Amino acid sequence: MKENKDIEIKEASNGVKALQICSAVSVDVLMLDITMPELDGFNVANYLKAHSSQTVIIAISSNLDDENKKVFES
Repeated sequence: MKENKDIEIKEASNGVKALQICSAVSVDVLMLDITMPELDGFNVANYLKAHSSQTVIIAISSNLDDENKKVFES
């Protein structure tokens, strides 16, 4: 992959690590799996929304019902 010095990509293996990264650095866009271990994507998104994060969240899942979609509505 060609390196682009204007873009930095971080990776987390679970929701707790994702929040640690979001707390340590400014994250513009977060690609978030709903079914992550330790802390699921819904809880990560709720935490970021509750703390006035301006991070854009792109949520992915193969199993998302209407009730849970409300978490990601603007």
